[in-house]
Amino acid sequence: MNMQTPRNSQTPRNSRSSQNSQAQPNAQTQQSPQTSQNAQNNQTPQTTTSDRQYIVELQTYLRRLAQDNSQIPLINVDGIFGPETTAAVQAFQTAYGLPPTGKVDLDTWNAIVLEYRRITAAAEQPRPISPFPGPDYVIRKGDEGELVTVLQIMLNTIARPFSNVQTPAITGRYDDQTEETVRTLQNAAELPETGEVDQKTWNMLAQTYNVFCGASC
Repeated sequence: MNMQTPRNSQTPRNSRSSQNSQAQPNAQTQQSPQTSQNAQNNQTPQTTTSDRQYIVELQTYLRRLAQDNSQIPLINVDGIFGPETTAAVQAFQTAYGLPPTGKVDLDTWNAIVLEYRRITAAAEQPRPISPFPGPDYVIRKGDEGELVTVLQIMLNTIARPFSNVQTPAITGRYDDQTEETVRTLQNAAELPETGEVDQKTWNMLAQTYNVFCGASC
């Protein structure tokens, strides 16, 4: 699910800035969002475009928090601070030990942002690396370097559970042992037994490595 990137810390101006002394918030500064009096009274507010942006931001955070906390109702992100959003705010406040007013003051906003950041950081998946240079590249006997080292690490991990597959030494040099292990795995995957690593062989090895590494790394 794509989350909205918190905006910068500048305070936008709108037509009601003189009526409300609180600055417009964003996720970086953790300031309290401005809502209309109607919104705070569980009525559908008349909002400017700027107001809607902040309400959408608030609703996005609350919706994500609701996915991990059943006490918070799952709301629509519609830019309207109505009864559903108020109920979600109250539920969050109750769950996190804040006064359940349904209004988003500075303490509530800070707590929502901090909890949203904590949950999204914990759920973020590690980014994979893609060291293989390109579709026409081939790693073969005699090659040396970091790419061969990565290849040998994969081969070593894949071969470990099998007595009939050689476990090559990790030397950074594409030697006879590395070539033989590649041939064996190509045969098992019904790929041409070239002993060289083209993109198809690399992809097969990477997929197999991910399967075995998940259980043994």
